[in-house]
Amino acid sequence: DRYKVWQLFNVQYLLSREDPGSGFQKVARLDGFNIFRMLDPLPRAWAVRDLVAATPAQALTATMALQQPGTAAVLESTPGLAIRGPAPPSSQQEQWLAADPERLHLRVTLTDNALLVISQPYVPGWTATVDGRPATLLRADYAFDGLALTAGSHDVDLRYVPAGLVAGTLGAALALLLLLGSLLLSWRWSRRAPRAS
Repeated sequence: DRYKVWQLFNVQYLLSREDPGSGFQKVARLDGFNIFRMLDPLPRAWAVRDLVAATPAQALTATMALQQPGTAAVLESTPGLAIRGPAPPSSQQEQWLAADPERLHLRVTLTDNALLVISQPYVPGWTATVDGRPATLLRADYAFDGLALTAGSHDVDLRYVPAGLVAGTLGAALALLLLLGSLLLSWRWSRRAPRAS
C-alpha cells in the first residue's frame, strides 16, 4: 500500500487536501492544504538480517508483501556475505557526514553482519566504497541501494557519476591527445623540411 511505499522512501511529511488516514498526525494547515507528519517513517538508512530472495519480476510483489518495511529486505542477487536473520542487528548506529545529490557519506556501526538499505533509488551511475575499497551495490526492496556489511564500524561512501559524463570525458581526453599528437608531428616535420636559401 501507499503507506509502505512512503516508509521506504523515507517520507517524513505529506501535503494533502484530504486526510491520508491512520499513521499520520496533522501538524499545520496552509492555503487549503494540510501538512501531516508520518508517525512511523523509516530512517534514511537501516540494517536488516532477514533477506528474501526474489527474481527481478517478483521483487516488487515480494517487497509489498513484507509485513513491516525495515525488518527484512528483498534482494535480486546474493549479497556475497553470510547474513543470518531474521532478527535485525542488536545495535545499529549511523552518522551522516554528507548527503548531497551526487554523494552520500556515512559511518555505520553494526553488531552483526547485515544488509544496509539506503533509501535512495537504485540507478546506474552510483558507485560505492566501504572503508575506501570498492563495494558492490545491490538492488534492495525493488528500488533502493543495498550494501552487505560485516559487523563493526565502516566508512560508507556513495558517489554518482553519469555514464555519459565518463564517456564524454574519455572522448574529450582522446581528442586532446590526438590534437597534441598531430601538433607534435607537424612541428617535427616543419623542423626537418629544407629551408629555401
